[in-house]
Amino acid sequence: MRSERRVRWGQRLFRLRSYAGVPLVLLALLFGHADARAWITGLGLILVGELLRLVSVAFTGPTTRSRRIQAPQLVTRGPYRYTRNPIYLGNFFLGAGFLMVLAGPVLWLWILYGVLFWLEYLLIVEAEEAYLADRFGEAYQRYRQETPRFVPMPGRRSRQPQGPAPDWRGALRSETSTLLLILGILALAALKALVRSS
Repeated sequence: MRSERRVRWGQRLFRLRSYAGVPLVLLALLFGHADARAWITGLGLILVGELLRLVSVAFTGPTTRSRRIQAPQLVTRGPYRYTRNPIYLGNFFLGAGFLMVLAGPVLWLWILYGVLFWLEYLLIVEAEEAYLADRFGEAYQRYRQETPRFVPMPGRRSRQPQGPAPDWRGALRSETSTLLLILGILALAALKALVRSS
């Protein structure tokens, strides 16, 4: 049974999710040390994460930027056919890429990242699932049974894909702030590398 307290925490975290990574970025700037290999790996992770976000937003639209949980319709096609939370999976890769270019292989930062990420998003997802179950009822429950929560698995996918056609222009507009964040983090990481090498 779903805990009402966890759902309330998830709703609060949903509103603050854009700022949750700031303390970890500051710690990575202070204690990390990335070399060229870490940069290459980090850039690859950032690319994977942002592509997954972009494709996901193309199918769901700009409601993903809202500060409150909402869904005008149940989307079960595109990447949502294989995972119920492709944007959050993209966020995981994006955050891992940021951590790699800022901090490299500093183990305690990676452990902290893993614990904080999964704690935050498990609570957010629980709140979203409560909303979706109330709004879409049996259709959502069927989708939930068919489709993994985070990690796609062979043979498990939505059997009745539904939702609008992808809006690529809308997705690019919606992702502008994320693209600017990526550029900002990369600029910080490059500045840090320059200061360390001087």
